[in-house]
Amino acid sequence: MQMSLVSYRILKAARTLLELSQDDLANAAGVSRRTVQRLENGDQTLSVKMHDTIQRTLERRGVQFIGRTPNAGEGFTLPRETDEATDHR
Repeated sequence: MQMSLVSYRILKAARTLLELSQDDLANAAGVSRRTVQRLENGDQTLSVKMHDTIQRTLERRGVQFIGRTPNAGEGFTLPRETDEATDHR
């Protein structure tokens, strides 16, 4: 099954909203922080394998990526917070 890779902007937004640092994501993905930086800066020389590794790491954290459609751009959903973590203001 071929995976659809999402844009570097979407990956960076997902990481940020999960409140992960570049170091956190790099450690979880088993890559260097520099690799995460290169991806988030849109480095076209980064391998598809590295892009896929980082994307799959975010997916394991509960992010669901949504592909582009004729009427909407790509995006993502975040994992649902547990009841304990939900702010009940």
